[in-house]
Amino acid sequence: MSEPSKENFVQSLTADTWCGWDWCRKLYGYSVTDPAFLERVFARLDELNRPRVKTIYGIYYRTQIAHERAQEREAGEWLTRQIDKNYERQVKEWQKQSLQSMSDNELLAKLKEVRARRGVS
Repeated sequence: MSEPSKENFVQSLTADTWCGWDWCRKLYGYSVTDPAFLERVFARLDELNRPRVKTIYGIYYRTQIAHERAQEREAGEWLTRQIDKNYERQVKEWQKQSLQSMSDNELLAKLKEVRARRGVS
């Protein structure tokens, strides 16, 4: 069995073709890599007098774009949290290394400074 192609997709359109969600997903997938393809399908739908299919596809398209944006937003928020977490970890590691390289007198001075900021004597 051969793979379905864009040409087969266009040629298979008839006045009775069921244009449901799966059909819209396939059209969306083809049109992502070939925007002119969408215009060809719409022209074919006009020939077949099926304007409501364009409306259905428009609803699908808006839904798909909203879904993709929500996923991108979630991924962006997750990435921001990861970057913040990694930054905090790196700062703590640097501070730990910095403290380890200090002399006893420097550490005592640092401790006094921290206690003074906290209001502890």
